[in-house]
Parts: sequence; structure tokens; C-alpha cells
Amino acid sequence: MSRGNGMQRVVFISLATLLTVSGGHAADIGREPAGGDIEVITVTGVLNEGDEDTFRKIAANSGQAVVVLNSEGGLVKTGIEIGRAIRLRGFATAVPPRTLCASACALTWLAGSPRYLDDTSKLGFHAAYSVVDGKASESGVGNALVGAYLNQIGLRDCHRLCHVGPSRGYRVAFSLQVV
Repeated sequence: MSRGNGMQRVVFISLATLLTVSGGHAADIGREPAGGDIEVITVTGVLNEGDEDTFRKIAANSGQAVVVLNSEGGLVKTGIEIGRAIRLRGFATAVPPRTLCASACALTWLAGSPRYLDDTSKLGFHAAYSVVDGKASESGVGNALVGAYLNQIGLRDCHRLCHVGPSRGYRVAFSLQVV
């Protein structure tokens, strides 16, 4: 069986497991064998400072893995750093059916090779922003970091993903080719 077919089978078997995990205020990151040489690393909940270190520690001993994501987002820096670790390790990413992966999580998903997305999965992008005095405003520095990250992972033509402001919702990535 080729890596792609085996990996695809593992992704869909593992999705049921992820859907039973409940998210809290911080990301829950775990790893389990999925059969053969492939492991499943789950990332569930809001991405907070330090989650990138937890992810790197958990992923350090994995050869082939699919990272299954279920998160409304969180800190851009954390999403980018987890994405960089995924790209460096050559891991696949997946968003389970009827599950949301938005904001910083969507940036993490982009790092996967291959990337899996079900027809009922929800993937959302928006501009980076900061909250000052309870009001969200777009962050030029944050968007520059996102642009540099997208360039680093080889997605040079995705600059339009982040043109939706923080108060106007998400831009759904239907135009991306999922591989």
C-alpha cells in the first residue's frame, strides 16, 4: 500500500477518536499509534503560548504522522510555530468532518503535506489582529509574520486569505487545492 493510501486510511480512522475529545481553554495535544509506522497527533482547543513547545516534544519521536486539528484558533505565533514543526517533519494535517479549524489553526493546517479536509470540515482564515481596550484591530506586524510564514512553507500566492478583517468573519479556503 502506498504512503498516501495508508495515510488516508489512518486519517479517517483517527477522526472518530478526535471527535470524542473535548477542548478546554488550552490546547490538548496528544499522540497515539495508528497502525504500522504511522502515528496520530491530535491538537484540540485554543492555541496558547507554550503549546508549540508541547507539540515539538510530542512530535520529536514520531516518524510518519498525521496531525488532526480541531481548534477555533488562538495565538498566531503558536499556530505558525506548530506549522513550522509540521513542515519540518513532513507530517500530514487533517480536519475531521463537521469540525472547525480557524484562524491560527488554519495556518497550522496549511503546513501539512498532504493536507486532508472533508467536505463538511470548516476551515477559516482572517487577518491577524490584536485586541486593545476590548476592540480588535488589524495587525500589520502580525500579517507580515503570516506572509513570511506562508512564503516559508511554499504558499506564495495565499496572501488573499488574510484580507478579511477580525470583525468581518472568516474567509473559507474553498479555492485552495487540497492535496
